[in-house]
Amino acid sequence: MVTSNLNRFFASALKYDLEMLLLATEDKLFQRLNSEIKGRWARPPENQNQNSPPVRIVEELFLRERKKGYRKTIDAPAILKKASLEEVLFDKGGNAQCPAFQEMLDWVGEKTGVPAY
Repeated sequence: MVTSNLNRFFASALKYDLEMLLLATEDKLFQRLNSEIKGRWARPPENQNQNSPPVRIVEELFLRERKKGYRKTIDAPAILKKASLEEVLFDKGGNAQCPAFQEMLDWVGEKTGVPAY
């Protein structure tokens, strides 16, 4: 049963939509931007509305702070490889930053028997 469920799980679904995770790792994002300026967006980051999705916020930050565009397949991995999973999931106060992402990780852990964190 687990095998059939996992055959339908495509981990690559997050390959191009990592911006919500970038907003959750605010310190690492601003290190990449070489900026001290903090951003303003909904908390938790997954609660952005359709008019201002995480990708648009990240694109605007890159244009404003670096004067060049955000390169999804270069910048996102560079930022996230410096962040721990705990930084993505929890803010400095220990509150959940990405509850839906955390729920998905919990589901995968339950199905595979391998907890993510």
